[in-house]
Amino acid sequence: VPSYLLAAHSIVFEKWLNESNVKKMAAARETAQTVVGNTNESSSSSTPYLHTMKLPFANMDAIEAAIHFLATRSLPEGLVKNLTETPSEFYIRTVCQIYFIGRLFKIHSLEDEAYRSARVGMNRVPHLVCAAFDECMSLEKKLAGEESCQLPASKNELKEYALEYLRDSPLTTLLAGGTPFLNYDSISAIICDQDMNVDEYTMFHILRSWVVQDEGRNLKAGEELASHIDFAHIKADHLINVVKKCKFVDASCVNAALEEIEEMMANRSPDEKEHVLVD
Repeated sequence: VPSYLLAAHSIVFEKWLNESNVKKMAAARETAQTVVGNTNESSSSSTPYLHTMKLPFANMDAIEAAIHFLATRSLPEGLVKNLTETPSEFYIRTVCQIYFIGRLFKIHSLEDEAYRSARVGMNRVPHLVCAAFDECMSLEKKLAGEESCQLPASKNELKEYALEYLRDSPLTTLLAGGTPFLNYDSISAIICDQDMNVDEYTMFHILRSWVVQDEGRNLKAGEELASHIDFAHIKADHLINVVKKCKFVDASCVNAALEEIEEMMANRSPDEKEHVLVD
């Protein structure tokens, strides 16, 4: 990729190129270039002024789309068409990666365009909001361990949008086929989120839908995450007929919840009990 194309859009690239190439680019202006990729190939001896920046968090589709945007000021037509007409997990995750490229290198126009395109895809197929949230969580974790790739301190607007969408519409996202897109960190963040617009029984169903799609891998994690659900706030018949029969909630937890419910019922004052008026 020509260095001027990157530097023209990103102050991060501009600063990096100026610091590392001032003398070399003056001596070999025509051959100096920057390659952005995620491969492990080293620079060829025939290109002495070749610089490689690795982006281990992004696939080649995301990288090529970002470069296409820098050259044309628009994302590739095929990507846009897929996001607007037939969104899929792959395209949602790809556009999230493009968004992170924009954030990482402070290319605000790319960041804004990727954010807008991601929202189009999520609104088109709501359960893909789970894939977007999971990708944002995963990318932040990956980049946290990369010294050369540090995200700005500003808020991650795309992750916040996805999280708010999940909070407001769990039935059309998480419980509509979205939980298989979530890894442990993502489902943990959701189960522990205090602003999720669900009751404890719905939260149990969210966790169960994640566990059952791969019980061999998720059962132990399900047992751990179940500790964040207050089973005493679930109806007794649901506890007995549904919760107690699942594999990731220990029977002792259900029994303890049933005892707590009985105790709460016994301690209720007459004014709190339901009255039936007969004419």
